Amino acid sequence: MRTWIVTVGAGIATAMGLAGCGSSTSPGDPPDAASEPDAPTTPDAKTGPATFRRHTVATAANGPAYVAVAQLGGKPTIVVSAFGHPTASLPAGTVKAFTPGADLDTWTSSTIVPDGDKVLFPNQPTLVDLDGDGDLDALVPSGFLVCAIPFIPGAGPCGAIAWYENAGTTWTRHELVTKQDLFYHHAVLVDLDGDQQQDLVTVGETQAFMGPARAALQWFKGTASGVRFETEPHTLAEGGGSFPRVADLDGDGDLDVASAEFFNSTASFVWFEHAGDAWTRHVIDDGAGPSIQLSVVDDAIGDGKLRLIGTNHVNTAKATPDTHDSAVFMFDPPADPRDPWTRHTISDGIVSRPGAAMAPLGAPGIFGTGDLDGDGDLDVAVSGDGDEHVYWLEQTAPGVFATHVLEAKLGQAGGMVITDLDGDGKAEIVVTGYEDDVVYVYERE
Repeated sequence: MRTWIVTVGAGIATAMGLAGCGSSTSPGDPPDAASEPDAPTTPDAKTGPATFRRHTVATAANGPAYVAVAQLGGKPTIVVSAFGHPTASLPAGTVKAFTPGADLDTWTSSTIVPDGDKVLFPNQPTLVDLDGDGDLDALVPSGFLVCAIPFIPGAGPCGAIAWYENAGTTWTRHELVTKQDLFYHHAVLVDLDGDQQQDLVTVGETQAFMGPARAALQWFKGTASGVRFETEPHTLAEGGGSFPRVADLDGDGDLDVASAEFFNSTASFVWFEHAGDAWTRHVIDDGAGPSIQLSVVDDAIGDGKLRLIGTNHVNTAKATPDTHDSAVFMFDPPADPRDPWTRHTISDGIVSRPGAAMAPLGAPGIFGTGDLDGDGDLDVAVSGDGDEHVYWLEQTAPGVFATHVLEAKLGQAGGMVITDLDGDGKAEIVVTGYEDDVVYVYERE
């Protein structure tokens, strides 16, 4: 989650806790400012077998948050959503594409979602061919609870989902929903009902100002025409969280949904069992506190079994500390997945900065998985978020992880996408720094 402080009127500070008939825009904006190539990041004492070199993609990214990587124009392109920074009102966000040049230190930016579209809090973008023309379009969910604070200029319902049609030199906006009380962080494209049309599965969340919170698992049915989806969502169940994952968790041949829960505070991690037209919520774990991300990982420790990896989002350093330690967890499945799963803590030493009453913080944040040290097993890159470190968790033996510092000072980091950007067979890590307005790539040397 991300925390902003907005000054409203005469010195009133408001905390913004963070962790879309079309207009058209054209790529080709000038490159973002970039520094000279960086020296290798300084490893901590436990960096183990890997040393990473930091490359700068952008140094003026205006509050970057989430990242997707996809082939655009034949090149692996980093797509970054950015929230902007507040003044006296809520700023419009952007989504930009960063295309590599000759190496990982040379990048050119173009705009997919301009600030003129007035999208508030553009969240996790997804690049997918939505119109069947062979190129990738951009799906952009947006909004956040800050929009519900009534005395912020420009506030009001801001939840939205839009997709941007890639027409080669322009991006044309198509709206599914807009100005919703529920906001959306992520949407999954999947054929949920077996009709050969891709549907959209998401979780809408809201936190009323000085009032209750709500989360709802929703489905936008795919169509063969129009804006590609029905614009009236179907609510499948109450609960869930920002980053739903779709997988067959109970082995019955249909698709279920798993997620962390933050705004619906009765559990930390949950899954929804799909049986015909019914969806039943089951608690994976209720002992980790409010949580931000849960991912379904096949063969995480080399035994061929499906496991879950998740992060909570808490603060033990604030004036009234949370009762759960900040951590990354791995979950082993029980014989009956409807029962609670076995939780293992796989990180060490993640602690949020205290924050303040009007600027709360929490840790850790979002994460990605992949082989970071080239030894053939799965590792984890995770944002400290309220903890200003970025960490990588090295799997040293099946299910055993060592925590290393990748970056010592990058508060409210995001991205955490692990992928091979330069085709050399080694995975890089794409990281954003909201507080520092930077986008970095970490390359293993």
